[in-house]
Order: sequence, then structure tokens, then C-alpha cells
Amino acid sequence: MKDLHYKIQLEYKDYKDNVPMCWKLISKWLQIYETDLRQNFLQHGIKDEDIFLTEYEVFKAKVFEYRDWLFTKYERTGFASNFKFCHNDTQYGNLLLHESFNPGDIIVGEGTSTGVKNTSNKRDTSLVVIDFEYGGANFPAFDLVNHFSEWMANYHDPEKSYFLDESRYPTKLEQLNLIKAYIEYDFQYPSSNLKVDSEPDITKVTPAELIEFEIKKIYDECVFWRASVQVYWCIWGLIQNGPFKQKDIVEQLGATSLERGVDGTYTITTGLTSVELNESTIEDEITSADDEFNYIKYSQQKAALAIGDFISHGLFDQSSLSPQCQHLVKTLDSSVFGPLE
Repeated sequence: MKDLHYKIQLEYKDYKDNVPMCWKLISKWLQIYETDLRQNFLQHGIKDEDIFLTEYEVFKAKVFEYRDWLFTKYERTGFASNFKFCHNDTQYGNLLLHESFNPGDIIVGEGTSTGVKNTSNKRDTSLVVIDFEYGGANFPAFDLVNHFSEWMANYHDPEKSYFLDESRYPTKLEQLNLIKAYIEYDFQYPSSNLKVDSEPDITKVTPAELIEFEIKKIYDECVFWRASVQVYWCIWGLIQNGPFKQKDIVEQLGATSLERGVDGTYTITTGLTSVELNESTIEDEITSADDEFNYIKYSQQKAALAIGDFISHGLFDQSSLSPQCQHLVKTLDSSVFGPLE
């Protein structure tokens, strides 16, 4: 992955507007959702809260407030110098091995006292990266934390392939193991112009100290960029779902059924008044237009993670959510090493 970041050259056009690819796509997809999909979803009985846990206008405003907060983490001068060629879809289905191997084969020595492992890159040639349709100029931290976020998914689950289990998010130690291997391979300094209290004096610090500084810095960047990943895939899911077809709405008008929810029974009456809830969760009310993968519920899961990070960063007040949505928020560890010295 690091070879993609540092060995594929970007073009002038990738730098000139000073906007990372993921945020270009977020803005583009939000516009598509607003103009082509939102009204269709509302007509099908899918309310803003069913996806975003809040009103769409509130969610959108917080998305761009978060973007501005994120960008101020970096020095304004030379912001685009952080751009590298990124894959922007580092889910496990796009990271393949020619042949499997025992992870112990790449462990070197005893590791550190904190449990962080030393690894070799002798099996790197076994890795193949595929599907570059979203590739473009971005911050490498996006690719790394995108991969971490994919640990929460199990797209092969026969019943809830859309569900994201936050308990499966990698531990701090697991993240540091990957980041350490990333930093040590073809070491680059500085890896970004993230604002820090002071840059290390390379004439006075040891190589090990410089590597440790960069590991901590990229770890912090992954925490800062994590909500970008969730927003990106939240809106992507809505675009992938597409509009519900009119014939689907007409065919289901008047159809009513009782379903058992997590905390009670809810009644589904499809059509323009498609859902009435009684002591149940919004997660269970949404019906996707896709028979194989529920993009709407997937987008809701991503929105719940994004809002969780907004709250952790002090950008959103959880009490402003309606009571039926507050328990849907997904919270991950947002502690960082910084400010770094």
C-alpha cells in the first residue's frame, strides 16, 4: 500500500484545487442525493432520521463543520503537499494474497515492551491490490483508517451483511502494529505537515525516536480522518441504493405486516406512510431497494459511526438527537498521542 502512496506520481490537476479526492466525492455525492434521491426516499417513507439519525440539513452542516475542523489540523501552507495517490477503498476484498502464509513468518524478534511487533516485508510481493475506481489524491491516513474501519464489517453474514460491529474495530495495539510496519517500510520523513508542538531535530534524535514520532503522528491522523471514511461510505451507500422505482411503491401500497423488533412489535404499512414504530429501533424499520445488500441500513450504520466521532471531537451534542436515535450512535476510541513533541 505504501508503494502506491509514494511511487505513483500525481498530476498537477490533482493539487490545484487543494481538495482531497474523498472530499470531492463526498460533495458530489451529497449533491446527487439532494437533487435525485432524497425526495424519492421521503416519498417511500424513509425519513432523514432513518438514515442520518437527525435532520439531513443538520447532518450535512456537521459534515462540513467537521471537514473544516479536520483541515485545520494541518499547516495551511503546503496543505496539498500531503496528497499521495490513494486507493480510497481499502476493504479486505480489494487486498488479496497470491498465496496465504502464517503471520508468524513475518514476525522478527521479540517486539517491544508495549506489545508492538517487529515485522519484515519478505512476503509483501504476495499482496495484490485491485479495484482502483475511487483512486486519487488523498491523505494516506484515509487509506489506513478505511482499512481499520472495514474490520467492523462482515459482508458475508447471511442475515445482516450491512451491520458494522464496533467491537470488532482493531485495538490500539493492532492499529499500531500495522502503522509501525507502514512507517518503517521505505521510511519517509515527514509523512505529513500535521500541526505538532515541535518537530524533532533530526540531528539530535535517534532513528528509533524519529520512527516513533511518525508512528504516533499517523495514529493520530487516523483518528482525525476516521469520520471522513464513515461519511464517504454513508453517502456512497445512498447513491448505490438509487431511487426506489414507482412500481415498487405502487405494488406495496396497503400491504401491512407485524414484525418482532429488538424491544417490541412494530407495524409496517408500506407506501407513503410506510412505517409506524412501537418501542422498536429505527434500524429495523428501513427497507432497501436492493435484495442482496441493504445499502440504506449500511448508510445508517456509517452515519452512526460518523456522529459518534463528531461527538467525541466536540462537534455534536448527542442530547440534540431524538431519544429513539441516541442509542444508535456508535462510539470508537478517539484518544490520541498528541500534541506531539
